[in-house]
Amino acid sequence: MKYLAIIILALSTLISCNVVQKADENTQTNNENTVEKKSQEPDLAMELVQKTVNIEGIIGQKLFWIQTLYNNDTKVHPKKDIAYIIFEHKDKLSIQTDCNLGRGSYSVKEKTISMQVLQLTKIACLESTESIFLKDLNRASVIFQIANKIFIDLEGHSGTMEFEIRKK
Repeated sequence: MKYLAIIILALSTLISCNVVQKADENTQTNNENTVEKKSQEPDLAMELVQKTVNIEGIIGQKLFWIQTLYNNDTKVHPKKDIAYIIFEHKDKLSIQTDCNLGRGSYSVKEKTISMQVLQLTKIACLESTESIFLKDLNRASVIFQIANKIFIDLEGHSGTMEFEIRKK
């Protein structure tokens, strides 16, 4: 949630700066009157934030887990850069952890998401963050996108998982 607050603060700052800059550019002062022009340019900061994730647009792509930031100021990230999820058609989900492969299901409605890991290979793995990754996936509640990053907020706003869309 702390990470989400930082993102929102950064975006609001960008929006505020853009509004002030546009106001300065779009206001012309004549001797007696002030004339304002309506800007027809889209707001770049708002274009980066999508209110809902277009799941169809990311089906089949690998969403690599970057980290999970928790509200108690701790964070967890994979030991190896190979943990990812793939949303598939018909609400199916593929998972790669640092040690195992898995399958599951997901459901998305507007901004809400639920995921359930159903099957997982059982290769033993030392010093793995796999159990944390799987536990957090099963606690998913809200999904949103900023540029090529997907964020999944956990139940009770206890933390936020960060994923990056890569063509690896």
